[in-house]
Amino acid sequence: REPSETRERDAPDGGPSAGRSAEEDVWRDLLAPADAPGIDPALGIPVEEQRLLLGLHDRLDDLTAFDLLGIPPTRDVRRIRRAYFVASRHFHPDRYYGKRTGDFGPILQRLFEHCRRSYEALLDDEKREAYVATLEARRAEREAAEAARREEERRRAEEAERARRQAEAEAEARRRAEREERDRRRRARAQERIRKRLREKARAHYERGQTFEAAEDWSNAAIAYRLALEVDPASKLYEEAHLRAQAKARKARADRLVAQGWSRLDLGDAAGAAEAFRTAAEVLPTAENLALAAWSLAGSDPERAGSLAMQSIDVLTDEAARSPLEPATEARIRAMIAHGLAAAGRTHLVAVQVARARELAPGDRNVAGILKALKTS
Repeated sequence: REPSETRERDAPDGGPSAGRSAEEDVWRDLLAPADAPGIDPALGIPVEEQRLLLGLHDRLDDLTAFDLLGIPPTRDVRRIRRAYFVASRHFHPDRYYGKRTGDFGPILQRLFEHCRRSYEALLDDEKREAYVATLEARRAEREAAEAARREEERRRAEEAERARRQAEAEAEARRRAEREERDRRRRARAQERIRKRLREKARAHYERGQTFEAAEDWSNAAIAYRLALEVDPASKLYEEAHLRAQAKARKARADRLVAQGWSRLDLGDAAGAAEAFRTAAEVLPTAENLALAAWSLAGSDPERAGSLAMQSIDVLTDEAARSPLEPATEARIRAMIAHGLAAAGRTHLVAVQVARARELAPGDRNVAGILKALKTS
């Protein structure tokens, strides 16, 4: 025997669903009501079994062979065989031998005979195939008819609901239009008052920013313009003023840091100077600030110096494309870049920067001094 068949045949007695999976159990829908005539708890047959036997017997003329076996239509002989083992156990007249069965004795005999004949017929391949095809066609027809009926009911219900809603909507639309018009006028007045207050507030921030800008206090000017822009984000005037003040503030801070760095060098504080130059490059990463940071870090942090030098080259290319630099300025920047590259060991790039610096400013003392220091180091 197959393992599954062994389990089903040897399974302990239970209700109608014993020995089969939930998706296979067709009998659940065929049980007679618990209070159906003929149900007798005093008999030796469990009440649930009585409900199954009555439900099947009362519908016997309308049941398919698969209904009797308790499974959906299938071409799988193994499933049919397993179902028959379960069904025959339920209906075998000897199952309740020695127990009081009342009127259920003949019912068991009749169901067992029908079950056996159904099983034997389903074992024939041709009969089974034709039978299953017929059942599938009938089921498809029933499902299509039921689907059409449900669709028609749904359509009619939707039409009735639409008509009802339309009538309600038309009445509500008139009331809503009146309310909305009143609300719109009220909101318009309220919004105009709010916009007026915001315009006044934004204008006050802008005028304070202009005062700071006149005093070249770029940091506070940027803050004031930003506040004006937050209140009125659509204003191009405030946006341009904010960007202008931000750029000026960054440049002013970077210039202060560069001046601080040169002061530190004058005092012999190379580490402090390098930190100031590096911060200036972070605040305003121009080619000159980046090159100055690379030059100042060449002795203490070669890797960082090389990275800053490469960034300076990229920025220098962009700046030169936008607006040509003074030859002496570009030469000085390239000389400092050469220091950063040399510290990082990128000797193949150093020669290019040195040559370009000498070409741009052949007689410039500052450039010559930077290059001499490079040669010495």
